[in-house]
Amino acid sequence: MHNFHQLYALWADKPSEKARTTNGPESFHIHYNSQFNISHPSTFQVINILIGIQTETYLKINSIKRNEKNKLRKEQENNIKFIMDTWEKFKNNKISMNDYLQTMGPRFCASRQM
Repeated sequence: MHNFHQLYALWADKPSEKARTTNGPESFHIHYNSQFNISHPSTFQVINILIGIQTETYLKINSIKRNEKNKLRKEQENNIKFIMDTWEKFKNNKISMNDYLQTMGPRFCASRQM
């Protein structure tokens, strides 16, 4: 077990409070694809949709320039707080590595619907 503690020091680090996600690109593609209700739209329809997307992008970029940030949902705030608190308990030896992994593991598993 002693060697395991040395190994975890190589890869384990304090969890980041920043979100790691691909939701931006996924959201864009879902939104883009939903704009077309036929399989072969006319050139004019495509151009109108692209102009609309360009307008939305322009507004988003300007809000970033004005340093307007999206507020996290309460669920996200609670999840980040739980992760950081659990990490601190582990680092301060209030919980064992096994307890830490058993607590955190299920939070990052993909949900299976059958």
